[in-house]
Amino acid sequence: MIAGHKMHLGDTEYVIPPLTLGTIEEYQEKLSNYQGGTDKESVTLVLELGLRGLRRNYPELTMEVLKEQIDMGNMSNFFMALMGQSRLIPKENETGGAEALVKSE
Repeated sequence: MIAGHKMHLGDTEYVIPPLTLGTIEEYQEKLSNYQGGTDKESVTLVLELGLRGLRRNYPELTMEVLKEQIDMGNMSNFFMALMGQSRLIPKENETGGAEALVKSE
């Protein structure tokens, strides 16, 4: 098991590992355009990166299962945990909350 952030999605606790450099490279353009809303592109990015990350520890996980476990109540926290583990954002700010995704220029 790759070390990471423990988080419940639905009734299952997962360990969210960092993304691989290959995944970050593949999704770099989409990450830099991430809006953080409920638009199709943002939701798709959260699901695709979430699956890529979680499959490092749970190779049997399917997109269909993940789509049922990530909801509007946990989508933002899940994505921020994934980005924090990957060091694409600071894990926490001074007040203890996740910060916005850092965009490269």
